[in-house]
Amino acid sequence: MKSPFAKGEGAGSGSWLKRVLLVLAAIPLLLALLFCGLILVGMFTMLNMPGKSFQGSPPPLNLEEAQIKERFKSKLKVLAGDIGERNSEKYENLNRAAQFIEDSLAECGYEVEKQEYEALGKKYRNLIATIDGANKPERIIVVGAHYDTVVGCPGADDNGTGVIAVLELARLLRQYSGDLSVRFVLFPNEEYPFFWSQAMGSYVYATRCKQRKEDILGMLALETIGYYSEETGSQTYPIGTLGFLPEKGNFIFFVGNYRSREFLTSSIAAFRKSATLPSEGITAYDCFRDVSRSDNNSFWAHGFPGYMVTDTANFRNPNYHLPTDTIDTIDYGRAARVVSGIKTMLVEMARLKPVEKGDVQTSRETAGKGDKSGSNYDQNKLLRLRIALDALVNFRTENPYLLYNSSVQIKSILSHHRGLFCSVIENPSF
Repeated sequence: MKSPFAKGEGAGSGSWLKRVLLVLAAIPLLLALLFCGLILVGMFTMLNMPGKSFQGSPPPLNLEEAQIKERFKSKLKVLAGDIGERNSEKYENLNRAAQFIEDSLAECGYEVEKQEYEALGKKYRNLIATIDGANKPERIIVVGAHYDTVVGCPGADDNGTGVIAVLELARLLRQYSGDLSVRFVLFPNEEYPFFWSQAMGSYVYATRCKQRKEDILGMLALETIGYYSEETGSQTYPIGTLGFLPEKGNFIFFVGNYRSREFLTSSIAAFRKSATLPSEGITAYDCFRDVSRSDNNSFWAHGFPGYMVTDTANFRNPNYHLPTDTIDTIDYGRAARVVSGIKTMLVEMARLKPVEKGDVQTSRETAGKGDKSGSNYDQNKLLRLRIALDALVNFRTENPYLLYNSSVQIKSILSHHRGLFCSVIENPSF
C-alpha cells in the first residue's frame, strides 16, 4: 500500500535540496564579498594616516620658505644644470657632485665624514654630517638621498631635488640642538646597474650601521620631490586605489612598508601640523614592490624602519629618467614647502631647539682650537664671518656656480689664514 505521507516526504526532500543548492550558489558571492571587504580593510589599514592633509589654496611663502626657494633653485642649477648627468658612466661628474655636496655641508660648519668603498673597479663615497643629540646621541634619525642619476639624464627631479632638500635641511637645522641625533647622508649608486644591490651607497652605509649596532630610530629617503600638477588624472598608481588617493599630482607622498608604520605615522603627523601643501601616506605590505624603489629599502634589509618622501616619480612626472628631467620642470615653491614641513617635523621628532649661534660648535671648530698656530682665535667670531660669507651664496647671479666656488675659496683661505681676518671681525660695523 502507498503511504499517505509519500508525497509530503518527497516535497520536503525537494525543498531541502533547493536550500542546499541556494547555499552552494551563494558561496562564491559570499567569498567575493569577503574578499572585497578584506581589500577595503587592507587599503584602509595601509592608507589611514593621523592628522589632516592641507587643503585649499596655500598661503604665500613665508620669509624662510622664500629663502629656501632661492637657495634651492641656485644649488639645483649647479647640480643638475652645470654638473648634469652623474653616474658610473659619467664618473668625473659623479665626483664633482660629491665634492659639491661635501663643500655645501662644510659651508654650514659640519665635519663631513667620507665613507669610501669600491664597486666594479671604481671608488665611491657616502657623505655624512651629523647633529649630535645632547641627551640621547645614540638614538639617530637618518635623512638621506642619492646623488647619482641614470645614464642620459641630468636628474633634476631624480634626484637633484632630494639632494638639495637634504642640504637645505642640514643648513636650516645647523643652529639647533636637542635630545636625538640627526644624521644627513648622501649616497651614490642608487640607480642602475647598482639598484637593489649591495653596491648601493645606502646598502653599504646601512650595513655599517648594523655592524656598529647603531640605534636607528628610522630613515627617511628624500626621493624626487619637485614635480607637481593640478590636472585631474595627472596622478597614477601601480595598483587601483578605489578612490582612497587623489587623482591630482599636487601632494607629497610618504611611502613605507608596514613594519615602518609607527615611524612613518609619527612623521606625517608632525609634518601635517605646519605643512602648507597636501600630503598622503601609505604603509604597504611587502608584496607591493614599488614602495621599495629607493634607499629606504637598504635600511629595511638591515631591520631598520624607513620610508621615502616622494612626488611618486614616474607615476606623475613624464620626464622621469629622460633627458627632459631638467631644472626648468621643477616647482621650486612646492619643493620649498616640503623642505620647510620636514624641518618642522624633524624638530619635533628629535626634540630640537634653536640655540645661540655662538654656542654652536662642530668637531671641525673644536679641532681648530688645537691647530699648529696655537691661536686663541675666538670661534664665535669665525662663525660670524662664515655667516656673512654664506650670505654671498644667496645673492642672485647669472653664474651661481662661479659665485659658489668663490665663496668656497674664501672659506678655504679663512680656515688656513684666520689671522688675516681678525681686524675685519673686530670692527664693530662688521
